[in-house]
Amino acid sequence: MKKLINFVLSVFFCILYTFAPNLTYGEESLLIFAGEATIPFMEKIKPLYESKENVRLHINYGGSGVVMSQIMLSKRGDIFIPGSEDYMERAKKNGLIYGDTTKSIAYLVPVLVVKKGNPKSITGLKDLVKKDVKIVIGNPENVCLGGYAVEIFEQNLSAEEQKIIKRKIINFAGGCDKVYLAVKTGQADVAIGWHNFSKMEGVEIIKLNKREIRRVSYIPATVVIYSKKRDLAKKFINFLNGDEAKKILKNEGYFVTTEEVKRFIDE
Repeated sequence: MKKLINFVLSVFFCILYTFAPNLTYGEESLLIFAGEATIPFMEKIKPLYESKENVRLHINYGGSGVVMSQIMLSKRGDIFIPGSEDYMERAKKNGLIYGDTTKSIAYLVPVLVVKKGNPKSITGLKDLVKKDVKIVIGNPENVCLGGYAVEIFEQNLSAEEQKIIKRKIINFAGGCDKVYLAVKTGQADVAIGWHNFSKMEGVEIIKLNKREIRRVSYIPATVVIYSKKRDLAKKFINFLNGDEAKKILKNEGYFVTTEEVKRFIDE
């Protein structure tokens, strides 16, 4: 059913961008497809950049795999900003981007996310096995965070423990924002999320053991092959990589250097 819903949404956006171009394109505008992991900083950067550069930013958010499919189906778009490098590699293999325009914007570290106050008293990954908890993770098929969650379970838990975890997963959310909301609203007790969820209302994070973090993610940005505004798109990506944007990223809890990532993991 979820695959069908994602497909229908992709077709809808394909039709929208094909038959209603004035909704997405203007003389000075950019159409951006972005993973939900980018929402906190992109929603702060959008008004700043529009005011500063007089360029309208039309941003379509969703699971990184979903928005990548929308680019493929609609053959539209100027910029692709997935929530991790995994989907950038997929986009590159599918010939959807100009690889030489790709820049790293920020870093994300996987963590456990619980409701504010930690009502289930979760202290670490093993508690997801031992305690009576409802778990939510991103959909591994099209959400970066879901893929990381599966890796964490497979690399740190026994086969029997993984079976227990699977029975406790109540939902495979369609994006990072939906993972956050599931915990905030109490639909789930715990989730695998990103470290910057610590800045979000109603939840708190619990760091994974250093040995449990096999890799961190970075958010890249690149120009889409279908863009007719390559220079304008590159200018925005350069802005994302500049000091003003980095200040916003830091305020929203993202890491912008590998040194920050290392300090967080080693603490």
